[in-house]
Amino acid sequence: MHFSFQRLLLIAGCLLAACNKLVETPPPAAVVGASKVYADDRGAETAMEGIYLAMMNNMRGPFNGNFSVLPALSSDEIRCNLPPTPLNAAEDSFYLNRLTAGNIFNASQYTGCYRLIYDVNSLLDGLSGLNGLTAEKDSELRGEAELIRAFIYFYLVNLYGDVPLVVSTLYTATAVQPRAGAAAVYQQVVDDLEDAQRRLPVAYVGDGRTRPCRAVATALLARVWLYRGEWGLAAAAAGQVIGDGRYRLEPDLGRVFLNGSQEAIWQLMPVYEKEQPDGGSVRVATAEGGLLQPKTNSAAPMYVLQDSLVSSFEAGDLREGAWTEKLVLRGREFVYPSKYRQTVWTDVNPEYETVLRLAEMYLIRAEARARMGDAAGAAADLDVVRERAGLRVVGAGDDVVGAVLKERRIELFSEWGHRWMDLKRTGLAGVELGGKAGWKATDTLYPIPASELLANPYLTQNGGY
Repeated sequence: MHFSFQRLLLIAGCLLAACNKLVETPPPAAVVGASKVYADDRGAETAMEGIYLAMMNNMRGPFNGNFSVLPALSSDEIRCNLPPTPLNAAEDSFYLNRLTAGNIFNASQYTGCYRLIYDVNSLLDGLSGLNGLTAEKDSELRGEAELIRAFIYFYLVNLYGDVPLVVSTLYTATAVQPRAGAAAVYQQVVDDLEDAQRRLPVAYVGDGRTRPCRAVATALLARVWLYRGEWGLAAAAAGQVIGDGRYRLEPDLGRVFLNGSQEAIWQLMPVYEKEQPDGGSVRVATAEGGLLQPKTNSAAPMYVLQDSLVSSFEAGDLREGAWTEKLVLRGREFVYPSKYRQTVWTDVNPEYETVLRLAEMYLIRAEARARMGDAAGAAADLDVVRERAGLRVVGAGDDVVGAVLKERRIELFSEWGHRWMDLKRTGLAGVELGGKAGWKATDTLYPIPASELLANPYLTQNGGY
């Protein structure tokens, strides 16, 4: 790893004082002074490390749990298996597609994204002024910050549609900024990623794959081009990553989400610590491990797989045995996701949040090829993923696109909102989710939080809320 858990804790207090609103959040350099932070490479690195800490030092932050769990509830992947409480009801609203503008999980997700954007913009501001960094480090950190900002905006535009496009730290402007059109947000995402491609080094910084290199920007661009219907660009970008000799599908499905996985393109290191009744604390593993795994052998899981997903696994699919678990308690059977199995940190083969991985690149290129009429090429990519799962090859049949979408559902379930966003971008949300009681077409976008509407009179609400 490029930075240690202990070092992240040391810089937490001075870099990441959290406030209630985006416009009140200080930039990472504010507490110790920008002139000192950007006086040399090490100081600027510390500011960047602070951003990663902000991303991961929260069990239910957008990038540490919520972007996997909440969209999975909204789609047809998981459902809550929790006792009825007001807090649990707020989360169950995602599964029931009954969100309101006052939902606390939704508000935390939205405002958490903009706090991170503010921190990134602050770092970019610091780099833009006079600084003592080497030219190489300055360019590398700019690219890294741009990639993180693009990553955040990718999720904002897919979950909320039109959103404020904040690229500065000027309070007077951000406090009254209206929503930008989705096309403009996507253009900013593309601009950031293409500049990141030019700036990021070919090799990863330090050990592991937690600090993005050029291939990470290319992989995220492949996903963006797929979502934008730019099939040729999507296929080319995914092909670049597939052709990179550093990545290969892990033959052992149990190793896919470990630190050191050869399938991983970008991972994030868990850093969250949970207080214990005795006054101590325990370092939690990934949010998915902490949230989706039962707390004890005699406890029911907090979330279970929806029946339609369980029945979608083909006979002999190795992923069902490796990535799902069955638990029988008092005569009831619970089936839950188990891609991440660790609930507390272990120094031996720790699990890392795997943001981008090679299997997705094969599926991106397969879909792009299929939509361009290259059924044989699409089937070849699809079969690489299926063969790892122990399944027969599909061949270039009549509905290769449908076969790819089905494979994406199985391969990427409960990861980073893939299924929810796939249903929306392909226009299938109403078809697949219309049977839910109270489902409305407007449910495909989450509401802008009521607190944000009150704070900024120039914001407008999504339809249906």
